[in-house]
Amino acid sequence: MNDASRRHLLNPVPRLTKEAVQRRVSGGGKSESNIMPGRLDGQREVLVQALEIMSDTAAEQPIFNEQIVIHAIMFDDSLSPSYIPNDLFGAACGAQYIVPHRNGYLFQLPIDRLGALSDRITRAASVKELVDISRVQSMAFFKEKNVIEDRTIDSMWSCASQNGNRFIIWLMPLHGIEEREHLIEKFLSLQDRSIFSPPSLLTEIVSRNQSDVPAQIRRNLMVSASGGNRIAAAAGDYLRSGQAKTTVIIPSIPALTQLISSGTVLRIDPVSPIHCSAAGGGAHRDHPMPNKKSGLPVEGVVK
Repeated sequence: MNDASRRHLLNPVPRLTKEAVQRRVSGGGKSESNIMPGRLDGQREVLVQALEIMSDTAAEQPIFNEQIVIHAIMFDDSLSPSYIPNDLFGAACGAQYIVPHRNGYLFQLPIDRLGALSDRITRAASVKELVDISRVQSMAFFKEKNVIEDRTIDSMWSCASQNGNRFIIWLMPLHGIEEREHLIEKFLSLQDRSIFSPPSLLTEIVSRNQSDVPAQIRRNLMVSASGGNRIAAAAGDYLRSGQAKTTVIIPSIPALTQLISSGTVLRIDPVSPIHCSAAGGGAHRDHPMPNKKSGLPVEGVVK
């Protein structure tokens, strides 16, 4: 990019996000050379002990149609897609791969198959299972700290409070229609108590008396502004595809904590306020306003 073109940028600050997908990335496969023999026996014992501890608290975790979500945490040298431990967490114990998550992967598992997974780890002999055991560092239930990540409830609330207590949430992408229905039932039970649907962005426009706006356009705006609530729309999307994100208003810190603790949310981010910034330093040409503005594009700032 030359200097001339750089001068006309409007200081863009893009933020890119990627939707969760319920399929693994193709890797190079697992072979005997991928087994880490120096830690295989030790990890066998570590993982079995972790499952024993998890079994004691399993009934206290968020459960969706008798399914729970487990976070398999990988060693730093095992984060390649080739080492997704879906041979250990496989159909033999009823587990299903969900999505990558931070330094590992999420799996859903029937709550009554924790013992079967422990037995599988103890008796595993196939190359692929041994690769998985030697490369999974630990495992735990998906909990509030997984959603919050490196932030705190207070810091998230402080950020969101600058923009009407709005949060963007991603629902946990479970497999199985019954599991999804159970999750949506639990999620919708929080509506109008812990979460609220934001008003349409067109509501403020419709409320103004714009006499110079053609009647047909005003009617179209009214129809669009009266469209359904975002929470219900997200619920419908989730039941159809297993994935959904939406924006909600959360009235208080206890309500935020309740949503995060429900297990229905994979990820949550406070909505950042949008501010207009002054033009940067340097020479700028003056652009006189045209006399006729009716054909010009409309620009606006969404708050």
